[in-house]
Amino acid sequence: MFKSLKQALKTPELATTLKLKVSGEKLPDELFQLINLETLYIQSTTLEHIQAHIKELSHLRVLYITSPGLQEVPLEVMTLPKLQTLSLAGCEIKKIHLSVGMSLSLKHLLLNKNKLKGLPAHLEQLETLEVLNLADNHLDHIPTAILNLINLEELNVNRNPIHEIDSDLILKLKKLKRISLDGLKLSSEQQTEIAQKLNYVFEDL
Repeated sequence: MFKSLKQALKTPELATTLKLKVSGEKLPDELFQLINLETLYIQSTTLEHIQAHIKELSHLRVLYITSPGLQEVPLEVMTLPKLQTLSLAGCEIKKIHLSVGMSLSLKHLLLNKNKLKGLPAHLEQLETLEVLNLADNHLDHIPTAILNLINLEELNVNRNPIHEIDSDLILKLKKLKRISLDGLKLSSEQQTEIAQKLNYVFEDL
């Protein structure tokens, strides 16, 4: 693992894993020379923009980005052909871009601790997704579009202002093995119904 961009650029052909601290508002342009990168960790307090050039990192399988200034994810991130794990936890993401006809291999999408009010349009493009973490966002419901995630095994919506959960909708997610529903705004009646239908044990009960 390389822990500095300067060191990685000395032997770019060997740079498959990089831990990078970013001090500017965008990613350093030199980063996109590391075309063999498979795993990239980006930590920043100032990053606000991800350039479209990230598409040059076509071998990326794992991408972690943390920056409280980042509000939007460009389509070029979502269309990285080999990307399986994307974590944007602890950013200020308000929007995720998807489009019809995308070919994705994403399995883990971690969007906890952001500013999302809903799920992205064209959610059906994420049919390979197995883990979705939406904890600590601004969601007020779980939309029926989540049924498009036909391979979803784990769903976390903890600590969102959700007042109602459709238990029957959740039951239609046939591959779902684990769901986290703690810290919501559910009534005691709703919690009782969910506990019975989904065999769920609330932490705050």
